[in-house]
Amino acid sequence: MTIPKTHRASVSSCRASTATIIRRKEQNNKQCPLCALASAFRPKTSAAAQGAVLRRESVKMWKNNKYVLLTTESMKHTHRGGRQQYGPIPASPCPRLFYYYLDNSQVFGALFIPPPQDSTQIRVMVRFLIPVYFNSKYVGRIDLKDDKDFLISRLLQGNRQPIYYSVHFPLQNPLPILLEVSVNDETLCQQVPEAITGGYTTITLTHMLTSPTRITFAPSVTDSDLPESAIRVQAEEQPQEPQRPPVSSNKFFVTKQPAHTTKKETAPQSFLKDDCGIPVATNQLVVNGNSLRRGSWPWLAAIFVTTGTGQRFQCGATLISKQHVITAAHCVHNVESQKQKLIEPRSIVIYLGKHYLLDFTESSVQAKGVSLVKVHPKYRHGVSSDNDLAVLVLSSPAEYSFTVQPACLFNSRLEYEDDGKVIGWGRDENGNQVSSEPKLVSLPIVSQEECLRSHRNFYYITSNTTFCAGKRDGSGPCNGDSGGGFYSQAIRSPGQWFLRGMVSLSLQDSTTASCDPKNYFVFTDLSKFADWVSRETGVAVNR
Repeated sequence: MTIPKTHRASVSSCRASTATIIRRKEQNNKQCPLCALASAFRPKTSAAAQGAVLRRESVKMWKNNKYVLLTTESMKHTHRGGRQQYGPIPASPCPRLFYYYLDNSQVFGALFIPPPQDSTQIRVMVRFLIPVYFNSKYVGRIDLKDDKDFLISRLLQGNRQPIYYSVHFPLQNPLPILLEVSVNDETLCQQVPEAITGGYTTITLTHMLTSPTRITFAPSVTDSDLPESAIRVQAEEQPQEPQRPPVSSNKFFVTKQPAHTTKKETAPQSFLKDDCGIPVATNQLVVNGNSLRRGSWPWLAAIFVTTGTGQRFQCGATLISKQHVITAAHCVHNVESQKQKLIEPRSIVIYLGKHYLLDFTESSVQAKGVSLVKVHPKYRHGVSSDNDLAVLVLSSPAEYSFTVQPACLFNSRLEYEDDGKVIGWGRDENGNQVSSEPKLVSLPIVSQEECLRSHRNFYYITSNTTFCAGKRDGSGPCNGDSGGGFYSQAIRSPGQWFLRGMVSLSLQDSTTASCDPKNYFVFTDLSKFADWVSRETGVAVNR
């Protein structure tokens, strides 16, 4: 997984003799003087019951107080006498932004936030995962280290030193695992967690700092601009391997996957040209479909929604540019509500380059937030399936690679093969609600007349903005495949795939209360919305 690059926290110089952080290592308990971090904090004399919250003071150094900088390795041998009251220390995905530290046998988080370039507000959001069920009104908090007025004054004077926060956790055992750090809705750090057996809880802590005057800075200071005596504060680099996200509202799905290895993937030259619809892996479920090679459909995207208890897999989607994915409109509405209530963009996470939905061990997965959801203006959620189309704007551009590429938008001037391909993680032939790997099935498009003749209920769920496809043989998209693409190959452009439509809905099997693969499936016809999509995204149909 590609971890978003984090801002580096610049620090003032200090004297190692007056401030020392102890990093206890195996056997020798060697002291590691990271005076830069020590100079940024000193303990508050009040609120002892809160674990002696750290407070920065620009003149005085730590003198009589020593804190333990915690890492996963150091905690194997770190104790402060008596029984250890805290759980194992999770690895920080962004050690330049976030650390765990120990004070009086209690673990806190130290957070370093680079101030935004131009803003009157600094909204910090930190999201954690606790690998147990946790039901409490108190979920922790974030505290500023500086006095608010002093900090605003410092920022207005052009001082770009990081803003320091301490994070209080609601539990000490197990300790919360950092998932995301964002400032003003811009993600600075993000990871997906390893799979956990049993329940889990996610918590989100926020802090808002408002300035009466807009804070504007010159371009960011680089490492070369720091004084020679400054010490760059950073822990040992953590391995940035992909980890597993929660995919259900109440538990992690954990499946046994065949062992497989990963290697660094080199993007071919064509990626530099922004070619669309051309995968690198040429080896091509859905029910009774065929498993795929990773990278064979690099525009396939997975939509997850953050809930009060974790993340759940919502729908499939298709990447059509570095900034946009396209899906079905019903995928971005609350399932529980019949009203036209959109899911908040900040609750949506788009995973690009994903193959193993339930086993995040592959590399090069990109997790993207969503800044804007654009639903077709004529869509009426809960009333009609017409115009079932939405465009999601990513909060940061995708990086094209072996596993991440855009599909081409359907061009009605081209002639296409009769069959199209549908790919998704929906219910498989074994009855699993989601399949661990994407599956593919080939489906022929049938005429509107044939679709209507096959079952009277198609009269109510089809229109001139939909098309039907399927073999009526038990194969096809099912629950969990909604929003995924129907891809067609142009006859004169073999090997290039065009997004023809999106999975919209199907008839229901009265026995299983699920999709009925013995009937045709209904797709949103993208050819009827080419102008709208191009207008909303700036993506040309004939690129």
